[in-house]
Amino acid sequence: MKNLYILVLFIIITGCPAYDPPSGVVEIVNLSPKTIYVCMTCDTVLPKEPGLKLNFTMGSNAYDEYGNSLENKIYYPRYRILADSIGKLGVDGTPNKPAIICKGNSIIFFLLKNLI
Repeated sequence: MKNLYILVLFIIITGCPAYDPPSGVVEIVNLSPKTIYVCMTCDTVLPKEPGLKLNFTMGSNAYDEYGNSLENKIYYPRYRILADSIGKLGVDGTPNKPAIICKGNSIIFFLLKNLI
């Protein structure tokens, strides 16, 4: 009988698919002719940590899945929205009903433009 319980428990654990439901999304439309960077926060002050980076490089220590060295390229963060395009930022909730976890159910956006 003990083995039957173990078998049923094993079937239940291995039979449950790992399902990660999609989260809510906030779309930001950038109609300006410049690239912008967006920081979402519940605070009224732009956070100092982690620092917002306009771009970054992988350096010579980056490798692909086959072990080949990747050339040093410039990569851009997810909070970068190109000119005349739509950016999507993840929030809580679901795609049909996004949720904001800040007090008062409001969020503050800091829109930064690249001055370089």
